[in-house]
Amino acid sequence: MGFERIVTVDWSASSSPKLGADSIWISIDEDGAVADPENLSTRAAAVDRLVELCGGPGRTLVAVDWSLGYPSGTAETFRLDGSQPAWRATHDYLAGAIADFDDNRNDRFAVANELNVQRGLGPGPFWGAPASGATDALTTTKPTFDRPAEWREVEH
Repeated sequence: MGFERIVTVDWSASSSPKLGADSIWISIDEDGAVADPENLSTRAAAVDRLVELCGGPGRTLVAVDWSLGYPSGTAETFRLDGSQPAWRATHDYLAGAIADFDDNRNDRFAVANELNVQRGLGPGPFWGAPASGATDALTTTKPTFDRPAEWREVEH
């Protein structure tokens, strides 16, 4: 049960189209032949390329370098919809709250700030905003916080 292609993606959170360092790179190994890495300037272009690659014949394994989950207790900490499994409540909230545009603009720091404010316990757990987006609740550097837990089970 092998794969006809293995696609490795180095993702970027850049808020504008960008090539080179700190941008999106895709490496493709198709039937053992590794092509030169592709450099894409936007997340929208990368998603389009991944859809194209996954639509090819055979099986495709896609490996990405981002977290695919949040620590246990995230949905409860932010009082997200308790009628759903916690992972679904978190996904649905973020999918509906964050606007991500084709040119890489997004409002993720504003959403992170709103969640930190909603938590009502000072700054965190979201942090890492640029200086222009920092607030009392969303800092540029890592604050001290106790919930949700900093690490997911996989990191322990």
